[in-house]
Amino acid sequence: MKEDLAKQRKGIIEFAKDLSKQEKPLANTEAGIREYVSAFNQLAANTKAGTPAFNAFVGVLAKAEKELEDIARATENARRAQLGLVSLEQEEAQKKRNQELQRNIELRRKRKKAIDDEAKAQDRKNEKDAREARRERERTKT
Repeated sequence: MKEDLAKQRKGIIEFAKDLSKQEKPLANTEAGIREYVSAFNQLAANTKAGTPAFNAFVGVLAKAEKELEDIARATENARRAQLGLVSLEQEEAQKKRNQELQRNIELRRKRKKAIDDEAKAQDRKNEKDAREARRERERTKT
């Protein structure tokens, strides 16, 4: 009986490794994926951390969570489409463009300020030189 349990556990571990490696989704529905999450979460909780079996179980959990995120994104995009709103991807792209635009504007502003500061410094130097030249001329007159 103990041998049967060990054999079953080994089979579950191999199943988990296969699930992690395969390209196709774990299940077609959110409920089906959540069943995998529940089962493999319990298996991982009852397995010593760092072991190959634990890593296999956590691998399935990571894959399942990614699939749940994908389903949530698809659901949100469908909801947005029904409301006539842009998709999450389009919104993220727009935010990225806006951030890039803000960054470019800030860089231009900093460059302009640096040029203006340099011009002001040069003007002050020129004024100082002009004052010194006037003083020098006045001294040589007397």
